[in-house]
Amino acid sequence: MKKWGLALALVLAAPSAWSQEQPGGLYIGLSGSAVYTDAAGSVETITGGFHDKSTPNGGKVFGGYMWDRWGMEFAYYYLGKYEFLNAPGTGQVQDTLETQAFVVAAVYEAPLSSALSLFARGGIAFTHAQYDCKLGCGTAPYIDTKKTGLSGMWGAGLGVRLTQHTSVRLEYEHIGNVHHAIVDQEFTDGYDMYMVGLRLMF
Repeated sequence: MKKWGLALALVLAAPSAWSQEQPGGLYIGLSGSAVYTDAAGSVETITGGFHDKSTPNGGKVFGGYMWDRWGMEFAYYYLGKYEFLNAPGTGQVQDTLETQAFVVAAVYEAPLSSALSLFARGGIAFTHAQYDCKLGCGTAPYIDTKKTGLSGMWGAGLGVRLTQHTSVRLEYEHIGNVHHAIVDQEFTDGYDMYMVGLRLMF
């Protein structure tokens, strides 16, 4: 509790010079991420394929506008691609699952110092999950299927300023209950992302 109290005190007592050193305005950025989800296990249960448990790479391209501490952000997320084999180890690729999202979010950024800031975002994700058959196709459950949906998202992180206009972003983000389908079998799973990125302010 003392640590959280100290962090809150730092945020509330942040220097007013921040607004001059980091004015509001347009920004763009790019982040890479490691993606974690239980969706791969759901696909294995339905199709009987085998996943090697590797963590897919993902990322996002984002842009927005800040009004002092508050802002609005738009982003495209690539949530990774999973491959499933027809046999463990050296089997052939039987099917794949690939997920993407477009996110609209509100952003809040609070300074800790002239070089560090905490930020949080929350919004809506428009998701697209695509199952593709690669082997033994044509009969259920081996039929290509696309599923779109709406999900909530939230995230938080730390910004480290490199120059007046550029900063490194270390963040965690979660998109919950992403809709998937394999033919007529539907399921939802969340996606967790651990991201490192770069933001450029204008």
